[in-house]
Amino acid sequence: MTASVGSTAERGFSVVEALIALAIIAAMATALIATIAADAHARLMVRERRTALILAQSQLDRARAGATDESGQWLDLSWHVERDGYGGAEAFAHNRLVQLTVTVEDAGHHPLVHLSTVALAP
Repeated sequence: MTASVGSTAERGFSVVEALIALAIIAAMATALIATIAADAHARLMVRERRTALILAQSQLDRARAGATDESGQWLDLSWHVERDGYGGAEAFAHNRLVQLTVTVEDAGHHPLVHLSTVALAP
């Protein structure tokens, strides 16, 4: 009879151990899934910013070459070119220096890239 009481207590203890182990495994699996999701989101953001940077560089090159379009959209990114006189110093007046600034935004109008350069006006 003593043996059966001991085995029942041991079985009860084994069930508690198994439930604790399952809870630990569930917590670890949840943490792993959250880490994988965060990594996927970060990779998507990096890809979007890289695409925005390439778009900004190409629009800056176009503006430097004399393109007159001031804004546009490509995929889910929109871009805008600003042209401002540079410096204001009279020494540069005959050179017609302009500051070109390209801003690329995502679909939610959050700026992703902001590039500027100084160039001779065409």
